[in-house]
Formats: sequence, structure tokens, C-alpha cells
Amino acid sequence: MNELSYEEALTELQTILQELQNEQVSIDALSAKSERAEVLLTYCQKKLRDLNAKLAPKEDTPTP
Repeated sequence: MNELSYEEALTELQTILQELQNEQVSIDALSAKSERAEVLLTYCQKKLRDLNAKLAPKEDTPTP
């Protein structure tokens, strides 16, 4: 999953969601699509948390 960029993961997740909303997923594929969406969502959330942690000011660092 690390080779996938945030944008690629988000695009794939959006595609899966559109397919689900438009009822374009067969019953047989529903479980696999749901599992993939969960993996992508977790990946995107982690990327955002990691970025937020890098950008958040450190409490121990004095502000000028």
C-alpha cells in the first residue's frame, strides 16, 4: 500500500463509493469492494494524521 499516493488512494475510494451508491457492484463483489474501501480509508486517515502531526506546533517549542 505504501507505493500508492494519497491522491491515488482517495480516487480509488471515491470510485468504489460511487459504484456502491449507483448500485453498480454485484453481490459477489460487494464484500471485496467493502474490504478494499476500508483499507483505503484507513490508509488515507493515517496519511492525514501523520501530516497533521508534522504540521502541528510542538507544545514544548516556545513561540516567537
